[in-house]
Amino acid sequence: MDYDSDLNARGSVDFENGVVEIEVIVDDDPQRSVADKKQLGDEKLQEKLTQIVTKKADDKQPLLKDQLQNKQGKKVTSGNAGSFAKEVIQDKEIKKEKFTAKDGKKRIKYTVQVQMQPDHVKTRANRFKREVLKQSKRFKIDPAVAFAIMQTESSFNPKARSHIPAYGLMQLVPKSGARDAFYHVYKKDRLLKDTYLYVPANNIELGCAYINKIRYAYFKNIKDDKSAYYCTISAYNTGAGNVARALTGKTKLKAATNKVNSMNPDKVYKTLKTKLPHAETRNYLEKVTGRIEYYRTWI
Repeated sequence: MDYDSDLNARGSVDFENGVVEIEVIVDDDPQRSVADKKQLGDEKLQEKLTQIVTKKADDKQPLLKDQLQNKQGKKVTSGNAGSFAKEVIQDKEIKKEKFTAKDGKKRIKYTVQVQMQPDHVKTRANRFKREVLKQSKRFKIDPAVAFAIMQTESSFNPKARSHIPAYGLMQLVPKSGARDAFYHVYKKDRLLKDTYLYVPANNIELGCAYINKIRYAYFKNIKDDKSAYYCTISAYNTGAGNVARALTGKTKLKAATNKVNSMNPDKVYKTLKTKLPHAETRNYLEKVTGRIEYYRTWI
């Protein structure tokens, strides 16, 4: 979400569904003509859309690089963003809504939506492919699992921020996952700032390190790799203790490991899908595992 300082213009990007939405507010001044107010709204929409299209992530690359194209089929860049925004405002349907604000003044809200390219998710994934493969090799984890977790966590938005808050591509929480991962790698206890976690290379490093810690520290004695990753994926979302509780009713990891080793992978998956304490985690496990095979073929 990106607001102007006066809160009269807002830009948002739905990275999962590939929709850019721009919303602006103008005064419903009775002294101005309908055409004048419409023109003012169009100008503000165009300005805000240009800002969103050219906004950069912490790796200095535009967030929407190679994910939009103009009528001529050319990719939208910082060089043609202005003309693209003008084209959108001229051609797209603009929603108009009159309302009375909290201050009692009448205003008009104009909204326009832009669809991203159908392969927008793959485009963003490709942007981080080299770093994910590098860190996956370093931490001896399955890169397809890392990619599947990343898509599920942030849809490959390096500026993602949740309500918790968790930050960046792999949605790391400073007080827990990020802290554990940083210590796992550097043997230093550090509470990391959001600015550190918004840098893609930092986030990918710590996200992959955290997967490594879960897989090879918490669940190191699980014999079957597939079963171990079912547990790891679940723990990435809800913590190892909750995974153990789903399997045995208690938080002891040794007992959970023994239980997993007595089951085949399908049984482990079904047990977790049924008994994990939170619906969010049950859905998370399904989403991540459903995406792994795609990334195996893509890598």
